[in-house]
Amino acid sequence: HGPQTAMVVGEGEIDCDAFGRILVRFHWDLSGAHSMRCRVSQNWAGAGWGGMVIPRIGMEVVVEFLEGDPDKPLVTGNVFNGRNGVPYELPKHKTRSTFRTKTHDGKGTGRGFNELRFEDQAGAEEIFMHAQKDMSVEVLNNRAKRVGRDQAEEVGNDKSIQVMGDHDELVAGNMSIAVGNNPLSEMVRQKTRVLFDGVATAMKRMKIPDPFNFGKGNFQLFVEKNRSEIVNGASSEIVGIARSVAVGHTHQTTVGNAMSVIVRKRYDSDVGSVHNIRVGDQFTIKVGENSTLTMSKEGDIVLTGKRIRFKADKIDYN
Repeated sequence: HGPQTAMVVGEGEIDCDAFGRILVRFHWDLSGAHSMRCRVSQNWAGAGWGGMVIPRIGMEVVVEFLEGDPDKPLVTGNVFNGRNGVPYELPKHKTRSTFRTKTHDGKGTGRGFNELRFEDQAGAEEIFMHAQKDMSVEVLNNRAKRVGRDQAEEVGNDKSIQVMGDHDELVAGNMSIAVGNNPLSEMVRQKTRVLFDGVATAMKRMKIPDPFNFGKGNFQLFVEKNRSEIVNGASSEIVGIARSVAVGHTHQTTVGNAMSVIVRKRYDSDVGSVHNIRVGDQFTIKVGENSTLTMSKEGDIVLTGKRIRFKADKIDYN
């Protein structure tokens, strides 16, 4: 007499055998008995591959009988009813297509879900993915991603990236990296929050309260071999407390025009062997307001002070 609907029954939340067959109870069966195990039609069914969605207890399914034989029941679909409502309000979300699951906790109280959703409303098109816990993506060859406008990423805890070959990054505009809680990190945090809010508004999703968790505020960089840095404009560095540089072999600094070093209190220089200073035009040492030593390239040496004393075991005059 054509397809019939029945309710999925069994033990627990999901009840199937090794072949994915389920038990159903027909509405006309007033005795409360259930059927024999029914095969479930899937979108694909290959040898170890294909689709696999097992109807759960409490769902209403469509049952047909192969060749009209009541001993060959086949579940061919599912239908919503008054007890099992649709995932999204209709007809309000009639442009939305979704595949949403429900967390299985063995008690029937699971509230979590995994979902793949498509929104086709003009001007609000969206593909939405939700993983209730973990999400894994494995690509055996190449992967390419292109974002036409903005991209925002939030990591609630730690993040690690391992690149076995080369890693290149090209930033056409500005780039900011902030570590720890400081004015710069707050600026980046605010800019990122604005970006998140803009994406959330466009995608009709809730706002993210705090984009970053900066942890203890330390930053470490380790380079196995060589490192080069080229800045076409200006470069500045601000260190709040202390800065140290350890060079294992040679250290060279080349300045094309002017260079100044300002030390507010004490400046020490310790050279283990030879220290050479070469000045092209004039060399001046000034201490306070009364003592000055000036040497010029013409050979003039001027020593100025209130009192000049010489101490030595021997002084030679040529």
